Amino acid sequence: MNDQRLGISILSGIGMLAAFMPWVKMPILGYSIGIDHSGWITLAILSIPFILSFMGKRSVPLEGLKLYISLAAAILAAGIGIWEIIDLDSGILSSVEYGLYLLVLAATVIPLAAFVLGNNRPDPTSGSRKEKSDEMTMKKAGAPD
Repeated sequence: MNDQRLGISILSGIGMLAAFMPWVKMPILGYSIGIDHSGWITLAILSIPFILSFMGKRSVPLEGLKLYISLAAAILAAGIGIWEIIDLDSGILSSVEYGLYLLVLAATVIPLAAFVLGNNRPDPTSGSRKEKSDEMTMKKAGAPD
């Protein structure tokens, strides 16, 4: 599997699991997990890049519409997480817990991983660029096949 696809699938999987972790701690009620808030929404949104990372030829990086849909979904999930942090942190008695921070961190790093790890390396099954370059040079010089 390509490094970019692997990174996107791992990070979106972590973000999806964050929906089942504690998001808020309240003094009398205790912990409240993400699915009690908007965790179901972020779970559904982050399942999009997770599924797209397994579609198509897995030895090449995501590109085109699949890449842009994955990035938009990750940015939307991060925005929802930031909105929840602002909304839940404004309460006097409640405190934000690690699950919500993990969601925002994972969803924010997905676009970074997509561009850093997806640097358009050649497909390992099609040969290296140097071999193709040498072959073209030899043909141009008139060397026999």
